[in-house]
Amino acid sequence: VSEGEDHCVKRGAYTGHLFTVEYDSTNNILGSLVLGAPAGSSLTIDGAAEWVGGSTPAANGSDGSPYAQAALIKVEGTLTLNEGAVLQNNYNYTSGDGNGGGVYIDGSSAVFNMTGGKIRNNSSYRSAADGHGGGVFIGGGANFNMSGGEISGNYARCNGGGVDLGSAGHFTMSGGEISQNYAMTYGGGGLYLAEEFTFSGGVIRGNVVGTGLGGGVRTAGAAFKMEGNALVKPDNDLYLNGNVIRITGTLQENPAANINLPSSYIAGTRVLDGTPADIASNYNKFLVNGDADKIDSAGLFTP
Repeated sequence: VSEGEDHCVKRGAYTGHLFTVEYDSTNNILGSLVLGAPAGSSLTIDGAAEWVGGSTPAANGSDGSPYAQAALIKVEGTLTLNEGAVLQNNYNYTSGDGNGGGVYIDGSSAVFNMTGGKIRNNSSYRSAADGHGGGVFIGGGANFNMSGGEISGNYARCNGGGVDLGSAGHFTMSGGEISQNYAMTYGGGGLYLAEEFTFSGGVIRGNVVGTGLGGGVRTAGAAFKMEGNALVKPDNDLYLNGNVIRITGTLQENPAANINLPSSYIAGTRVLDGTPADIASNYNKFLVNGDADKIDSAGLFTP
């Protein structure tokens, strides 16, 4: 894409992945795709869905058409999304490969590096009670590294409106924004985390959950590592489900997160983990159900 030009690749009648970044396991050859555009230019990959009312799938409950039967991009090799690239308007509505509205990352050789750009207004709707990762789905040991850009306005019928970190996957976020996404039935309007998440920068804000839990983040037993400029805005709760927040360095934001604890967390239950020094210097940077002073200097819950 040349400076000052806007280009768009738009879905027609084809309902599969518009791009597949392949991995040739027989010959151990990794495919690679870099998407981006210079300042003042854009490169848009468009799924052609039109949302009712001209809104976003996150705002209208994923009511739109036409349907696709796959994410915009499937990654088995390496995908890099840079500034100027936009992945948008894909309605992945199928009983088959219905995970990932924008990007589906699959396999231990798969890597998605997002340094900029936007993943917006996509939907994952596999059935009335299923559909994971409206913006991005990470599965099969794949890796997602987000250092910039924006994931917004996406919808998942089940969990992970913005991002769903599935089995054996890896997600590291050091910058960028995950905002205004919606998960309907299970939780994690911004993020659903079945595996360990490393969060050192960026912001999670303004996400919404329907009948589930965790407007910002829902964890599922895996550690949530946090340091630096990482921020879950107080308007988005972080639902801990049998796990802890592991402090790995000084937190710059205060409050860094508003934690939602289930009833199983009684007095003395550990909420924060890490070195005693890291816990002691950061414990007062967390709210619990909107209230301060509910975690002591050892990282234990004090109702």
